[in-house]
Amino acid sequence: MTIVFEPNWNIGDIVALRIKPETKYVVEGYSLKQININGEVTFWRYMLYNSEGAEFFYSEQDVLLIERVQNNI
Repeated sequence: MTIVFEPNWNIGDIVALRIKPETKYVVEGYSLKQININGEVTFWRYMLYNSEGAEFFYSEQDVLLIERVQNNI
């Protein structure tokens, strides 16, 4: 089975929470939570960290993009 997943933001992008936009976070990764029978990811959470190194998990609707970072992978 192939899992189809294309997040809106990439690892390294700088984001903020909609409810508290003054605090910035960096996208560290993704936590896949739900996949349908066609292999499409239907729910996931972004793994974020702040300037103090604390980790957080938020769904896509909670997060706003502040700055897109180009990854040279």
